[in-house]
Amino acid sequence: MLKIRIATLVIISSLVLSCSDDDGSIPVIDNEILTINEIKSLLNSANDSNDLVIGTTIEIIDGIEYTVVNFESKDSIFFKSSLLSATFEEPKKWNLIFEFADNSFADTGFIGDSLHIKSIQLNPHSTAPLSALISIEMPVKGKFEIEVIGKENGGITIGNRFEKFDEDHQLSVLGLYQNYENVVRINFLSNDNNVRLSKTCTIQTDELESQPIIEVIENNHDNDDDHIYFVSDLCLGFDQKGEVRWTFSGSSSFLYRKLTNGNLIISSGEDKISYHSKSFYEVTMLGEIVKEYAIPNYQHHEIRELPNGNFLVASNSQPIVLRDGNPEEDLVIEVDRASGSIIKSWDLNEILDPTRTPIPGSRPDDWFHLNAVYYDQDDQSIVVSGRSQSCVAKIDYNTNEVKWILSNHNLWSPAFANKLLTPVNDSGSEIDVSQMAFWTAGQHAPLKLPNGNVMIYDNGDYRGFYDNPDVTRNSYTRIVEYEIDEFN
Repeated sequence: MLKIRIATLVIISSLVLSCSDDDGSIPVIDNEILTINEIKSLLNSANDSNDLVIGTTIEIIDGIEYTVVNFESKDSIFFKSSLLSATFEEPKKWNLIFEFADNSFADTGFIGDSLHIKSIQLNPHSTAPLSALISIEMPVKGKFEIEVIGKENGGITIGNRFEKFDEDHQLSVLGLYQNYENVVRINFLSNDNNVRLSKTCTIQTDELESQPIIEVIENNHDNDDDHIYFVSDLCLGFDQKGEVRWTFSGSSSFLYRKLTNGNLIISSGEDKISYHSKSFYEVTMLGEIVKEYAIPNYQHHEIRELPNGNFLVASNSQPIVLRDGNPEEDLVIEVDRASGSIIKSWDLNEILDPTRTPIPGSRPDDWFHLNAVYYDQDDQSIVVSGRSQSCVAKIDYNTNEVKWILSNHNLWSPAFANKLLTPVNDSGSEIDVSQMAFWTAGQHAPLKLPNGNVMIYDNGDYRGFYDNPDVTRNSYTRIVEYEIDEFN
């Protein structure tokens, strides 16, 4: 009885199971025996679809020898071996050559044994010493996956899959350890993410200067959590074990946030007044400065990316000179992403109430102390946080009209009475909060949650001041979530 390995071979009446076309269909040549030209046509189709040969096998059927060409898609070409004189593997070129009985030739892509690495550059832009750039040019199209292998005894492996499907590749290597011979695994993948070839290389890094020791007190994450956690004022990132895995060594003040394109926003450390910076950068994870944005009256505290790609920036209505008596930390601006020009601004001196008494420790010129801003796309508004006023307010993006104010009601001018949010209980009935910690005090970082609520980091500075001016600064901090009925 003739036995055929069904897992690797399917025989149909034409003795052909060809490579799939781009639309997924399998063309069938309705001949009893493939001709040489038909074999060449099928090999060309495999080349066009980038379906590489994984090997050839021989099958004997009724005393006749057949050659089976097997592809990574699990398709095959099946023909009489008498049509073939020889095959020549070129694994370094990822190529397989067929010499046929009529002395003609054809070649097709083949699973090779080597990566064509052109260069490995550690810290390619001289500002991200724990990153590298690997340039690879392959003979066949594919995509890559990079993994920086974690240290022994539970170190975290940090990896990334690149979706570019081509022959030329520039691969960012992120998450290197400092002062370490890093093992980097490079996986070459098919379009279906199957590993064609896996190789490792090593990248030696230097010890970083003046980097903190990070102690993880409690860790509830699994080892497959390969995120990098950033520290803003240190411009560095660490893994869940506390190992520094990224840092920016260029001139910097604060690292603000990650953008939708994967880049970072970092404020410059070259021209500073306290924590106010003259400019900020868009920076790639490899440390390349994509663009620098100069802010006339300096920038502080907050930079947000708008849906249109522009930046929402906390600034100053006057040139910043600390303690000169002029208002400061009181202006929101929109910076055009392409040109860097200021295309819109919101002066809180004109929108809110600069005559309202601030909490103790606030200077008259720092009456609001703008420390956060975000854009609410649902109703085209901006939400601002003012530490000195213990106030979070929503302002219409287009008209500058105040929509609501989340703040203790005391000491606001009558013009804002109808903007102050009313404390209610779960059933919507008004409640007296004068004897409870309902309002924030010296807060930071309001954030709209997926459920529509607003979450705030409540510092607690002079909690209850607007009900009792004699309170001291010492208090507890908390995270507080507010549900706001914006209609009622």
